[in-house]
Amino acid sequence: MHPVSTPNAPAAGGHYSQAIVHAGLVYVAGQLPIVPGRAEHVVGSIEEQTEQVLRNIAAVLEAAGSSLSRTLQVQGAGDGGERSEALRLKGPPVIHTRGHDIISDGIPLGGIQVVGEGQPIILLVDRQSTGGYTKVATVCSFDIGRVGQVNPGKRLRFKAITVPESHTLLMQERKKLEGAIL
Repeated sequence: MHPVSTPNAPAAGGHYSQAIVHAGLVYVAGQLPIVPGRAEHVVGSIEEQTEQVLRNIAAVLEAAGSSLSRTLQVQGAGDGGERSEALRLKGPPVIHTRGHDIISDGIPLGGIQVVGEGQPIILLVDRQSTGGYTKVATVCSFDIGRVGQVNPGKRLRFKAITVPESHTLLMQERKKLEGAIL
């Protein structure tokens, strides 16, 4: 494991580094829209700020011997940090009878997939659109907000319901929301 440093991206503060290389992977620290060398934030549109962040990430990856074309998608860790893509669950592993990889298909909001190591993940609002892991259930749309607010270490309980029951519960939730708004 070794740190990465380049003058072509904003300097890391304190004991942090711009990236760490470990076991052939580059773990890039979060970047801000800061122009290297000038230590000033890009003032402008979100597009201009995003372009600067991507330039900074590209510079760090290049210093590590990699590039943007070799990046992996990072899922929400479920450790209290940002987790708008997925919430990882931990429990007894689910054993796959015929392997964990299946043909990629669409992923619904709230889809529960079981990844290779047998731990389920609940896919949230910023999930990928397709995936190739076994899907075992779907969280009802009106419960997604609750799932997204579960603190790390807390337990979730699931209850199987029928499609007609889910429609009834959805209508009840909509009525509560309408009553609160009016």
